[in-house]
Amino acid sequence: MLLAHALLDKVRRYWVLIFAAACLPLAALYLDDLYSQASGRLQVDAAWLLPTAITQFGVWLALALGWRETVACCAHVRIGLRDALAHLGLFTAGKYLPGKVWGALARGTRLGQAGSTLGGAAQATLVEQVLVFHSATALCALIGAWTLGDAWRLPLVAVALILLLAGWPIGRIGISTARAILVLLRPQMETAATPALSAPAYMRLFAIYALAWLLHGLVLVCVAAAFLGHEPEARLVASMVFANAAAMLVGFIAVFAPAGIGVRDATLASLLAVSMPLADAALLAIVARMFSVAADLVAGALAVLPASAGRSTGQSPDL
Repeated sequence: MLLAHALLDKVRRYWVLIFAAACLPLAALYLDDLYSQASGRLQVDAAWLLPTAITQFGVWLALALGWRETVACCAHVRIGLRDALAHLGLFTAGKYLPGKVWGALARGTRLGQAGSTLGGAAQATLVEQVLVFHSATALCALIGAWTLGDAWRLPLVAVALILLLAGWPIGRIGISTARAILVLLRPQMETAATPALSAPAYMRLFAIYALAWLLHGLVLVCVAAAFLGHEPEARLVASMVFANAAAMLVGFIAVFAPAGIGVRDATLASLLAVSMPLADAALLAIVARMFSVAADLVAGALAVLPASAGRSTGQSPDL
């Protein structure tokens, strides 16, 4: 009994390291497999490596800032940027395990250590996912109206305007629907406080996540220039930003595929083939996934950053 108690105590103290040790080797093995497919066909341009790294860091920073503010609103706990980056690392590492929920569970556990309730952590994740889908869809519609041709222009402009001008009502519907699904799956969550969001707060978060999507698309542009020699040109840049966001959305929806593996890559290659030869599009999809996995390994390492004490924010609806 004493041995079991001591073992459980060790798990509680070092669970983050255990979680990372379970997830990150899977990502590393996948990265090695991808490299074996692409090696010999890469044309590395060192001048683009630093812009690629800086843009990727911008993605992490935007996502961490968005998550920090979402937590303040929904879990009523104020966490620091270091903690938000660590939460991002946990969420990123967990997506390589089948089921796509382990990263959220690990992040929620660490958020609980900062003083959040289980309901607050769950609702912060739901609101975050609504914002992710809402902002990505709006960005796809806006850029797709330019890149997909005349036949799509008016319908996509209309969709983009609706998603932007009716942003808060759409977000409120999404949050209410997600909350209803959560309560259906876990009835005890019905007692959790409703997220204290106002229209300005939601649209501010929407802008942060839209920026993250835009930067993520620019990472793809930098990767294409750094490893395949594709010089950025306005229409090609727009096509890549659109293809990246659309492919990642499809990957998120494919719950059966850890990290959207296979589904996201095939979608990305298909969409990129509109703007470049199919062989180049397929290679870029592989290289983009290689960079994504390498970045996820770095992000996963952020999970071991030491936690700081969270501070209650009260019930302010305006963050």
